[in-house]
Amino acid sequence: GSGSHWSVVLFNTRTRRRYLDESGGGWEPGDEAALCHFVVSVLSGEIQPHCKSAEDTEEEGSPLASEVDDAATVLSGSPTSAGNAWALQTGVMEVVGKTFTAKVLEPVLAGTAEVLMLIYAPWCSHSLNFFPIWHALTEGDLYRGVPGERQLLFAQMDGTRNEHVNLPVVTRFPMILLVLPPLPSSATREQSAEPRVRYLSYEGTASLQGLREWVQHESSVAKAKQ
Repeated sequence: GSGSHWSVVLFNTRTRRRYLDESGGGWEPGDEAALCHFVVSVLSGEIQPHCKSAEDTEEEGSPLASEVDDAATVLSGSPTSAGNAWALQTGVMEVVGKTFTAKVLEPVLAGTAEVLMLIYAPWCSHSLNFFPIWHALTEGDLYRGVPGERQLLFAQMDGTRNEHVNLPVVTRFPMILLVLPPLPSSATREQSAEPRVRYLSYEGTASLQGLREWVQHESSVAKAKQ
């Protein structure tokens, strides 16, 4: 009716990013100028995608950890196996949307690390079944590198709760990404709002051998350890 305002969201079907009108005024039917201004602001890059993030916590007993364990229990039927499956391994970072820049982007762009990242869904049986492979890959010091030199870091993120403008579109769960520094030839390109790193997606079978061979082939840290 007259005087009513509507919230406006623009959804990019290709990138699956959402853009919100955060001015607080909303859109009033008949005010096409305001709607056009919002669309132009999105297309020009003035309005950045809206990215959700869970709270930054890696502590046992946190609401996030409890919900993950509950979901795993439903899938596995066993509280004990669920707890082991979703446990955060030593040396693996739990990343949320708001910590992705500090924990992943900054070390990679500084040239001090490459990051192997697992994006999972707590309710996904494929993710649950993949965790033993992930744990086997990340345990030990096979890919840790030499202190003082570039390291291979391990990170995992709940893709149902977290997003980041710099992340590629998540098309499946689980999804494995190797985050690498930009190529030297890209250093002179025009810088955007977020620094650009390189993402390689693992497209092989869900096997420990296949994943190890892929990491050893693509990661400079892993190659140096061979």
